[in-house]
Parts: sequence; C-alpha cells; structure tokens
Amino acid sequence: MSTYKTTHLGLHSWAGTDQVSRLEFNENFAAIDAALGNYRKQVDTSTKDAKGIYTVVNYKRGDGTLYMKSTLSGGTSPNYTTDTWRFYDASGATVVKTITWTLTYDTDGNVIDAVPAVS
Repeated sequence: MSTYKTTHLGLHSWAGTDQVSRLEFNENFAAIDAALGNYRKQVDTSTKDAKGIYTVVNYKRGDGTLYMKSTLSGGTSPNYTTDTWRFYDASGATVVKTITWTLTYDTDGNVIDAVPAVS
C-alpha cells in the first residue's frame, strides 16, 4: 500500500520497488475521472486556419464558466511557435495565470520541445 498521496487529487504514489495494489490503482483512476469529469473542451470553430488547425480551444467547467483558453500563435500553420494558456478564476472572467509555451518542431513537423514561461 502507498504511504504518500499527491497534493491536489490525493492520488496514491509509489516508490519504484513498491507493489501496487489494484484497489489503489483503480482509486487513482476514479479520482482523475471525477476531477476531469467537470471540464469539457470546446473548440472555437471560427479560429480554424487554412490548413485545418484550430488555433483557439476553450476548456470549461461543468457550470459553463471558462477555466482555460489555449491559443496558438507565431510561426506559420501548422507549425505555430507559441501556445498560450490562460487560466481563469471561478467566474471565468479574470485571468489568474498565464503559461506561454515556446514550441520547437522536427523536420517532419512534430513538436519535439515545449518550453514553458509562467506569468
């Protein structure tokens, strides 16, 4: 049995040599499912670029208020160089935290690095 639980969701955490019980493993999945079940992703279809990339995605709470907005910018589609995440207070109106990710791509156009800057 794990003796440590994570701060936010109270998930079981194990050392590399610990035996993991199915009960604890299933409890972790149930906690994650419950936490994410109150959020939904909503794509702003008006932001679809010429190459079919949605540049704005809103994440909303169960009550419909905005939780987080992800906005792609910089570079050229589909290789945007910046992904800005804005997190909102409980009312969904005021930005409380912003994380700006600088994206780097390989020659095939796959993201190979994302460096965050928090403000």
